[in-house]
Amino acid sequence: MKSVLLTALIIFTISVSAQVEKIKVACIGNSITEGSGYGTKTYPAQLGALLGNHYEVKNYGLGGRTLLKKGDYPYWNEEYFLDAQDYNPHIIILCLGTNDSKPQNWVYKDEFYGDYMEMVQTFRKNDRNPQIYVCFPPPVFKDGYGITNSIINDNIIPLIDSVRKTANTLLINFNEGLKNYSTLFSDGIHPNADGYAIMARIAYDSIMSSPSGIIRYFNANPATFEQGQSLKLYWETTTGSQVMLDGIPVNQTDSLEVSPITNTTYTLITDGEVKDTSYVTVQFLPPGNIKTFYANPPILEKNSGESSELIWTTSNGSTALLDGESVLSNGSKTVTPGSTTSYKLIAGGGLTDTATVTIQVLDADKINRSLLASAFKASSTARGLTPNLAADDDTTTSWISNAGNTQWIYIDFGKTLYINRVVLKWGKIYGMVYHLETLTAAGATKRIFTNNTGDGGVDDITGLTGEGKYIRLLCISSNNTDSSYVLNEFEVFGSSQPTDVFSNEILPVKFELSQNFPNPFNPVTTIKFSIPSVGANCCSPVQLKVYDILGNEVATLVNEVKQPGNYEVEFDAAGLSTGIYFYRLKAGEISLINKMVLMK
Repeated sequence: MKSVLLTALIIFTISVSAQVEKIKVACIGNSITEGSGYGTKTYPAQLGALLGNHYEVKNYGLGGRTLLKKGDYPYWNEEYFLDAQDYNPHIIILCLGTNDSKPQNWVYKDEFYGDYMEMVQTFRKNDRNPQIYVCFPPPVFKDGYGITNSIINDNIIPLIDSVRKTANTLLINFNEGLKNYSTLFSDGIHPNADGYAIMARIAYDSIMSSPSGIIRYFNANPATFEQGQSLKLYWETTTGSQVMLDGIPVNQTDSLEVSPITNTTYTLITDGEVKDTSYVTVQFLPPGNIKTFYANPPILEKNSGESSELIWTTSNGSTALLDGESVLSNGSKTVTPGSTTSYKLIAGGGLTDTATVTIQVLDADKINRSLLASAFKASSTARGLTPNLAADDDTTTSWISNAGNTQWIYIDFGKTLYINRVVLKWGKIYGMVYHLETLTAAGATKRIFTNNTGDGGVDDITGLTGEGKYIRLLCISSNNTDSSYVLNEFEVFGSSQPTDVFSNEILPVKFELSQNFPNPFNPVTTIKFSIPSVGANCCSPVQLKVYDILGNEVATLVNEVKQPGNYEVEFDAAGLSTGIYFYRLKAGEISLINKMVLMK
């Protein structure tokens, strides 16, 4: 290893080996790129095999799509187009235009050049600079599906070539490379596996012969550093490039360890068949920065005895004061405030930073429990619109499902809650028929509400008696069966104690296990039981289990400490066979057993 002084007080150490970063290749196109039915024999898949492990090739082809925005099926409108941008590829192979030759699409021929230029610029937005290959489409040996070879040759290919020159892209000429292989196009338009192999080889040769001087990537890891820390710069350029890093000659592909002491920008410049420049800025966090300071949970239920944990981290070399008391620079503290309380953290060092966290202590009916949930799940999510977006106290964000009638979303509270109110704030597509269900940690499910006449807007559902670690919204049908459900907010209210269950009744004084109802049943029945407020076993863990006639356990409905009160649990035997079953309630030395009959 050797060191060179590049700028005052900044030392670079040349690494023996460079970072292994995969070069990401996005293949964008229509059915020719998609290769439906060809699996590992599509041209993107075969290209990936040729390029090897240093490259990652993804297929973003979708049949029938056009480059034209006004075409019958524009690629612009597809999720694949967004996915390809999110992939942030180093190399883009853009092979569209074949379907644009159809009569219903080519009436917008005057917009083809502008739309193509815009697509190229889209992939260059936000300071991105991928290596873009525009493609002359494969030849059409037999017009079909409305696709017209003369329009492709006489109009589309010249327009794509104009885009290449104006936008300064590279070219892959599938048209010339495949013109003598008509026998590999069974319908005259789509290649077979052997045709795809030739396409893959043409693309491979183009990538391997990329002009010198292209910067494939230039980045820093980590991009933010602290006192006493080093970081590395990584880069890769095309073969034959002459590379300068802050004016010092370096290898075409390599990594450098750096130890700056302030915010610093590094410049990589290449020379070759083309010239390229890239910048990386790294951020220095001096001592005295608060990196994180938060409370978990940030809201507590009044008179519940609940605690919250204050958690903080500061930059290296910092000192820390929590409410004036010296604490570790990175640490935590458990607090149990009796009322809403604010806590102040002060970090010192090279500078001084201050942050305040407030823990709210509220009545149970004022706490939206969804905001404190530990996890969220859903049957499906449309692009990036995840279920937690329905529990962020922001009606401008939403959980959006995929299309389809039956969809669900559930919330994990991390502990048992006694739910008495739910507020659903729907978007434009809402549930006309839906259920609310609670689930215990053991998996026992109880339906606590059904709406068969939903009309959207806000559904404020009160008077619920639900108990569970989870709550699930099960959507059965919507006001638009061809679209997705849109749920802006899923608010849940309740208590950590079963206050609503007992507010107007006398607590039981003995254990009771009632006969299930209905009995016989198919497949769902309800089991009621009581936990007394007095006696040696009143605070023991409670188990409610179901057994078959041979004594084999088939279900656990309850397995936790229960507060005194009257309870009911729904038992769903959909997966069991007709027969006699027993259910047993056990708490300490108490054991009560009843019989029930499942008849299907």
